[in-house]
Amino acid sequence: MISLVIGVLGFILLLIAYILSLFAVLDQESFYFNMLNFIGAIMMAYYIKGYDNFTITLLPMIWAFVALCYMIPHIRRRKNNNNHNHQKKN
Repeated sequence: MISLVIGVLGFILLLIAYILSLFAVLDQESFYFNMLNFIGAIMMAYYIKGYDNFTITLLPMIWAFVALCYMIPHIRRRKNNNNHNHQKKN
C-alpha cells in the first residue's frame, strides 16, 4: 500500500512538472522542473520495482538520471556563487 502511495505521488510530481512546463511557468532546463522530474521518477521507479520487471523499471531510472544531469550545473553554479559571496565577505 505504501509503495502505491509513493508511486501516485511520483506520478503527480511528474504531471505537475509537465503542466507547469506547458504553461511556461517552469523552463524545461530550470532546476525546479528537473528536481520535480528527478524526485517523481525516483518515486515511480520505487513503485514499479515491485513488479520485478527490469525493463519497465529502467524508464524512470533513465528519466531520473537525465533530470539529475540537468540539475548538476545548477547545483555547481549555486555552490560557486556561495563560495564567491563567502570570499567577498572575508
